[in-house]
Amino acid sequence: MNLLLMAVLLAGSALAQSPDDLRSQGLKLTASEAQAVEESLRANPEDLAARGKLIAYYFVEQAREPWSQHVFWLIEHHPESPLAGFNFASGALPADPLNGEADHAHAKDLWLEQTRRHPDDALVWANALRFCALTGCDAGTKERLLKHAEELGLSSSEMTVAGEPPARPITRLRIADGDFNFRNLIKKVEPVYPLLALQARIQGVVRFTAIIGTDGHVQDLQVISGHPLLIPVAKEAVQQWVYRPTLLNGKPVEVSTEIDVAFTPSEGKDASGGAAGSVAPPAPTRVRVGSNVQAALLVKRVEPECPGDARCQGAVRLTAIIGTDGHVQEIHVISGHPLLVPTAVDAVRQWVYRPTMLNGKPVEVVTTIDVPFTLPANR
Repeated sequence: MNLLLMAVLLAGSALAQSPDDLRSQGLKLTASEAQAVEESLRANPEDLAARGKLIAYYFVEQAREPWSQHVFWLIEHHPESPLAGFNFASGALPADPLNGEADHAHAKDLWLEQTRRHPDDALVWANALRFCALTGCDAGTKERLLKHAEELGLSSSEMTVAGEPPARPITRLRIADGDFNFRNLIKKVEPVYPLLALQARIQGVVRFTAIIGTDGHVQDLQVISGHPLLIPVAKEAVQQWVYRPTLLNGKPVEVSTEIDVAFTPSEGKDASGGAAGSVAPPAPTRVRVGSNVQAALLVKRVEPECPGDARCQGAVRLTAIIGTDGHVQEIHVISGHPLLVPTAVDAVRQWVYRPTMLNGKPVEVVTTIDVPFTLPANR
């Protein structure tokens, strides 16, 4: 048995389920279930399985603050864990929207500190190398980590035991700020105005966060705001709503969104009269897609040219808007060496993707693109 495999088995004794299993379970959590897991974790912070589920849940919900807090805790307390070697929990995810440059820098500092604290722990070093491989640590840091890993007796194949899991398919689409396509609503039950509220001329909006399942039914409903007399009847009605399934590139996905139910007393209406719901907003024209998923749709890639005699090594990270025709419309630089940024931008502007389809119609996509530069073997 090789050295790193033995370390993985020993570390795995504290993690009964694989990181991939925990990720799958976390992606299925509802908001109320995630809150229950948080409460359980406060009582038992060493429950790595619970923490792994929450990291996956906050990732798909794009909740940067709780996601980064759990990731930083994991690096600080269990850098040897197999969970810490997977990209969704290592702090090495794309900078937008989950974690910006400051979070990347903090995660890097934590990993480097752990290598200093654990100079002989093979799994810690493998996970740290994994982080650097994904985030483009500077050449000096990579070289130092690789050199010490070789001194520990790790082969190249052993260093990838905690390697990249398959690209995670999108199973839930976040469409916030009232942009959900209510024209897909095929069954709407109107709430009954409470008699007391009608007599007191109480009006206003009840706002919920909702998860719409792949079958179009409302799976989870959490109250954001609203008058206490109006919330129960609004919730009872919305739980019976049914939507046409939302399709992303031809496959049904869950939708995380907000729903407003408006209550306005009407002159001459009796207590059994239904309240008017919110006006249907326009269909979303732009969605956010993860870098791995979007990369799978790339049909034309132009490689960047190394400028002059520069030593082209490192990575340039960009945020891009892909148009409905698959062409790159806008590019914004997140990070990268000043000498490499212009040629990376020029190359990416020529990339072409297959259009992303939402409910059968093409939509714009916001995504993160990493452009790697690697020195050729003879340089």
